[in-house]
Amino acid sequence: MSNIEKNDNAAALYSKGDIEAFVDTYADNAVLRSPDGVFEGKAALLEYWTQDKAAFPDSNVEMTRSIEDADVVMAEWTWSGTHQGPFNLPDGTEVPATGNRVEVNGAEVLRFRDGLVVEHTLYFDNMAAMTQLGLLPG
Repeated sequence: MSNIEKNDNAAALYSKGDIEAFVDTYADNAVLRSPDGVFEGKAALLEYWTQDKAAFPDSNVEMTRSIEDADVVMAEWTWSGTHQGPFNLPDGTEVPATGNRVEVNGAEVLRFRDGLVVEHTLYFDNMAAMTQLGLLPG
């Protein structure tokens, strides 16, 4: 299985809510970098993705384009979900559920080792997401 296929399968696990299986696609010492912060190790990743899915239980990732070069995958996607539970901003502020639907386009770069993700960097427009949630002026 190619690393693109592994990443597509991981996105499907996330979308259907199987967060433990999704996190199992990461190496034990994996690092995730996103506009939300830096998360190191499986325990931190499990906490991050569990909170994300609890805040947006219907969230879905649609992979739109992927390329692979050796152990690196670069992908573009559309993420969408309805804000149904609280989540924390990087400064620790808790945002209560707004009920708003959010859709953002993003990209990611992943590095694989021995079939598992060791580095995952997400790029998405956090300002657009915050605006759709009603947390910033339109």
